Amino acid sequence: MRNLIVSLMAFILTALFVSGCSSPFGGSTLVALPVDGEPGPEDWEKAVPLDMRVWMGNVNIPEEIASLDLETSHRSTPECHHGPSTSDPVDIRIQALYNREELFLLLRWTDQTRDAHLGSWQLGPEGWIARPRADDGVAILWMPLEERAEEPAGPGGEAGAFRCQSACHMREVDVYDGGTKMRMEMRSARGKKMDLWRWRAAVTGPYGLADDMVIDDRGKRGDEGQVLPLENRSPSAAGPKQASGSAAPYYLVEEPRGRQREVKAAGLWEGGRWQLLLKRALVTDDPDDVPYVPGGSMPFSLSVFDNTFTEHHVMDGSAVLVLWRGEGPGNKERQIDEAMDL
Repeated sequence: MRNLIVSLMAFILTALFVSGCSSPFGGSTLVALPVDGEPGPEDWEKAVPLDMRVWMGNVNIPEEIASLDLETSHRSTPECHHGPSTSDPVDIRIQALYNREELFLLLRWTDQTRDAHLGSWQLGPEGWIARPRADDGVAILWMPLEERAEEPAGPGGEAGAFRCQSACHMREVDVYDGGTKMRMEMRSARGKKMDLWRWRAAVTGPYGLADDMVIDDRGKRGDEGQVLPLENRSPSAAGPKQASGSAAPYYLVEEPRGRQREVKAAGLWEGGRWQLLLKRALVTDDPDDVPYVPGGSMPFSLSVFDNTFTEHHVMDGSAVLVLWRGEGPGNKERQIDEAMDL
C-alpha cells in the first residue's frame, strides 16, 4: 500500500497527469505495456492513454445552484445509468501497465467537488434527524470469460454489446404526479458472473482498497458477501442503530475482508480532479475474479460516481484491455516503441 501511495505522489510531482496523447490503438482500446517490478514515473510516461467520456448523470454542484433548475431536478432519475439528457459529460483518462504478477490501472477524471463523507445522524429537540451524504467513486465492470465468445467484436476487438447497462435492470417503477421514479438493480440476466471493481472515496478509500465484487443472477455483492456500507438505521427508522451521544454516522463502514481485498487502491483529489491508482494480481485464487493473461484481452465498461449514487455517469459502450506481450525482458523498449507506432 505504501508503494502505491508513493507511486501516485510521484506522478503528481512529475506532472504526468497532463502529459501524453490519446491512444493510437483506437477509441476503445486500453493497452497495458509490460514493466519490470513496481512501475515508476518513467514507466507511466510511456504508458498509452485512453481518453473517454462518460455521461447521463448530474454533476455535483452546490444546492443553491441546483435549486434554480427545478425542471432538470424533476427529470433526473438517480438510479443506475439514467439521468437528464442535458447533463455535461465527464472526461476520464485511463492508462495501464503490468508486470509478471500484477496489473496496474491509473485513472484521472474531472470532478469540481471532493465528496468523501457519508453523512450523519443528529439528535435534536424533536428526536433524531438524518443527514445522509454520498461520496465520489468509480466502478469497472469486466466481461465474463464465458460470454466473450457469444458477443460480436467491434473494430478494436471490443465486445460491442457489453457495457455497464447490460447488468442494470429495472426492478420497479413508481409513477407519480410530475414524473416517474424507477428503481434499478445490478443483476446478470443470463446467470453469468461479472467481476466488478468499485472504489468509493469514503467507503474503501480509507483502507487503500477497492471493493472486489461480483454480479450474478442473485444481484451485486462483495466477493466475501459483504455489503458496503451498511445503513445505520434502527428497525423503527426513528434513529440510528448505533449511536454515541447526540451524533452518529449515517452509514457504518468496515474494512473489506478476505477475497474482497484483492484490488489495492490509492486515490487523491486535487485541483478539481481525482487521480486513482488501482492494482490487482493478474491471477487470483478467487473464482469470481477474471484473469489477465499477457497477450490476451478483456472487455470492460466503467462508471464514474459524482456524489454516489445520486449522480452517475457511465460509458455508452464497452472498451477492451489488451496486455501487450513482449518477446523477452531485453525487448521491453522495442516493444513499447512498436506499440506506440501502431
